[in-house]
This record gives sequence, C-alpha cells and structure tokens, in this order.
Amino acid sequence: IGVALLGIGNALGFAPGVVAGAIISGAYFGDKMSPLSDTTNLAPAMAGTDLFTHIRYMVFTTAPSIIITMIIFFVIGLTYKTSGGQASVESTLSAIENSFNITPWLFLVPVILVVVIIKKMPPLPALMLGTLMGVVFAIIFQPQVVEQVSQIDGSYLKSSYVAAMQSMFGDIAIVTDDVQVNELLSTRGMAGMLNTIWLILSAMIFGGVMEAGG
Repeated sequence: IGVALLGIGNALGFAPGVVAGAIISGAYFGDKMSPLSDTTNLAPAMAGTDLFTHIRYMVFTTAPSIIITMIIFFVIGLTYKTSGGQASVESTLSAIENSFNITPWLFLVPVILVVVIIKKMPPLPALMLGTLMGVVFAIIFQPQVVEQVSQIDGSYLKSSYVAAMQSMFGDIAIVTDDVQVNELLSTRGMAGMLNTIWLILSAMIFGGVMEAGG
C-alpha cells in the first residue's frame, strides 16, 4: 500500500521524500498503537501483561511524536507548492468512480471496527469481524469487482465465495483505467503476510527459549 500511496503522492505533485515521510510516520504510529497490530499483540504476550495496558503506556512516547509529525505535515500541506496537474488527480478519481460503487454505507465497516476496539474486544474476533464485514459489503455493493476477481460467470453465489477466498488468501489484481490505482488494488492476501508470520513465530520461539533458560 505504501508503494501505491507513494505513486499517488507523486501524481499529486509532492516530492517522493515528503510522501514517504508521511507514509512511514503513519505506518509506525499505526503499528505501535493499533490493538490489531501483530507486534503490538506480541510484545505484551511475551512480557506477561495485557494488550491495552501495553498500549496505554506506549501513548507516553508515541503521542508526542505523532502530534509533532502532524503539525509538521500540516504546515507542509499549507505551504508546499505542488507540481502535479489537475488532470492526474481527475484521472485517479475517475478510475475509482468507474470501478467501484461509492456509497456512505461503506463507512459502516471501519466505524463498527473502531467501536469494537473501543469496547476492548480481543484482537482475533475483531479482525475476524472486520474481515467478514468487508466480504459482505463487497458482495452487496461491489458485484462487478467480485465477478472480476473470481472470473466466474453465472452463479453469483459461487462467484462471491471464490472472490472472498481469493481476496483473503491469494493474489488479486483489480484492473482500472489508471496504472497507479491498479497498483493500489493489487494484493497478495494472507500469502503476502507470510514473511511477517515467520518473524512472529521465530520471535515466539526465541522468547520461549529465553524464558525456559532463565
């Protein structure tokens, strides 16, 4: 996603360094503070504390840094002179509008996910809920995308199942009229997360060895 956002930033006329700085800053903040983050869940599990206590204490160092970062990028946003043309922005927006059904109902998924996080739902059920809601909303609101991903004509039920499984576990590429949007919409699903999973497994094994060794 970061690579795709870098391309979008370039299309808007921002320097690559500025865009990369914003992406990395947001990624670090999200990785440290999200209850759904892998490393955020791993650290308290290995240390023997609960997830939200861990997050609460990270606020003392993470909140000041993200506030300073937001102020800096706010000033940059007000003063930066972009070199991108309006045509590139309109091309991106047009590609999205032509490929997807844009509706306010789609905001229900992130809103409900935020609510369950505030309610301190455990991360695995929250992740499962968010995934299932994303699948259901895609089936309801994006039938043309479902058919494109599944590449199955005829039964929409079968097409929906194949598209859901392929999106979660395999490679997908949604084709639009804009190359940068295509990069943003290309993903490897869970297969693309295997490197992170191997790292987590290795860290847990190492932690177990250290704990057993005293």
